[in-house]
Amino acid sequence: MNPVRAPASIFALHGKSVAIAGATGNVGEGVVRTLLRAGAKVFALTRSEDRFERLARLLEGERTENLTGIAGDTSTLSGMSSLAAKIAAEHGPIDHAVVALGQWWQGKRVWEVPEEDFQRYFLDTMVLHFAAARALAPLVEEGGSYTVLAGLSAVTPLPGASLVGMQGAAHLMLARELQADAGERLRVNSLVLGFVRSRGRTSGKPSWLTADDVGHLVLRLAASRVAGRQIRADVKEVAERSLKELGL
Repeated sequence: MNPVRAPASIFALHGKSVAIAGATGNVGEGVVRTLLRAGAKVFALTRSEDRFERLARLLEGERTENLTGIAGDTSTLSGMSSLAAKIAAEHGPIDHAVVALGQWWQGKRVWEVPEEDFQRYFLDTMVLHFAAARALAPLVEEGGSYTVLAGLSAVTPLPGASLVGMQGAAHLMLARELQADAGERLRVNSLVLGFVRSRGRTSGKPSWLTADDVGHLVLRLAASRVAGRQIRADVKEVAERSLKELGL
């Protein structure tokens, strides 16, 4: 048995509502699939209906009757607030939120980075994360959770990857600030991931997490009482050790 996918909490989110920013991405898909199998009601925030329909097709055979697409502007603070308001008006508050936003960038040294790359891969991505936190955190019921997914570059500098490293580090600090502001009302945690095998990266080492493994980590965190933690999950062995240290 894969300890990352321990059965004890598999139905802990049955009937619970979860909003996922970045649900249509490669890793987001695995999180959605895992939560649907756990019986959760999933709200997939997406930029367009087409992206949601593609996700629904990829999840054909799963419990997609519990999957709702919330399409609109996810790139601005006002746009994300409108999506959160739509969830609140049509479905009420949510129990958990997951943020799986961002994209990879590498290839230029700091002094070679063009302004357009700085805008797209650092500033624009930071707006996505801040907009999600600002809109979704107030929507989560007291005692619920908010989980941020970040890459290993957020804590380990990689040559030619300054923009994703900086935005990842900023995402982690945003999670810490969100926990400080929320106090005991909300549990905010970050998962620091290594390479993840998914539909976008079908091959890789056996030690790498899969997108569904990430989903199980999110599930176990949401079902726990863990709060304010930055959790390393570079590979399966590290993820399992982190879970053990947390008593999960």
